Amino acid sequence: MYQAYTHGDFPMVGFIVMVYLGYLGLMYCINQLRALPLTRTSPKKYFLKSIIWVLAIVLFFGFAHQFPTFVHPLVAVFMFGATISTSYFLFFLYLVHNCNPHQSTNSYYTLRIKVVGVSAPSSKVIINGNKLIRDVVPAPGNV
Repeated sequence: MYQAYTHGDFPMVGFIVMVYLGYLGLMYCINQLRALPLTRTSPKKYFLKSIIWVLAIVLFFGFAHQFPTFVHPLVAVFMFGATISTSYFLFFLYLVHNCNPHQSTNSYYTLRIKVVGVSAPSSKVIINGNKLIRDVVPAPGNV
């Protein structure tokens, strides 16, 4: 930011300030949305989701607008295409699909693996109570 200011590149200074403030606002809104209860929708939830979408799109379009001067025009077209497709994806995710930022306990599966013998390269592995033979490389992460 200092280099841009000393060289008189005030649009770059504005862009850097916009990125920092946009990112801080985005993180604040996401944390506020996660702090809300999981119950039914409320106007505050819808407002926060809208603000998250707008801030993300402003940041994406800011990057897509600022950097085409440094790259090939084909890459610039790709950057704008990626920004537009991400905009549609986030709109669908937050506003149409009504995505919940909380992770449900049923949305992932915990797989517990216990290595029974570590001397042979092909060790017996117990996966959730079922004995299976798998090729397991003995390592601290596999125990």
